[in-house]
Amino acid sequence: MADQVIEHLQTVQEITGYSSYVFPNERDSGKPLSKNVMTNLLRKLGYSADVMSAHGFRATASTILHEQDWKPEVIEAQLAHLTGTATSRAYNRSIYLSERTTVMQSWADYLEAVRDGADVVSTGAK
Repeated sequence: MADQVIEHLQTVQEITGYSSYVFPNERDSGKPLSKNVMTNLLRKLGYSADVMSAHGFRATASTILHEQDWKPEVIEAQLAHLTGTATSRAYNRSIYLSERTTVMQSWADYLEAVRDGADVVSTGAK
């Protein structure tokens, strides 16, 4: 996990540490947050379904990471997408963990820079 994610999760734990879930259901802390919460919050913020969805964050990340020239197979593995034919998947079981760790730290740094208003340029794959 990226350093920023660990920091945020530690902060969230102070609030939701009473539950075994990081983001518990507000009505029953023994259940996870509903899958519709993010979509509902986006609608409350004024984003219609044709503008943004919760799943759209994954598409945004994929697009930007591809534009930054990270290896497509690493991006797809991070997004838990199946790639290639069934035969190629049977033989290639790479999970690219070390590269994915680097990509996710770079992604967190990128988002932090965007949040802070930095003039962000493509970081590119290493």
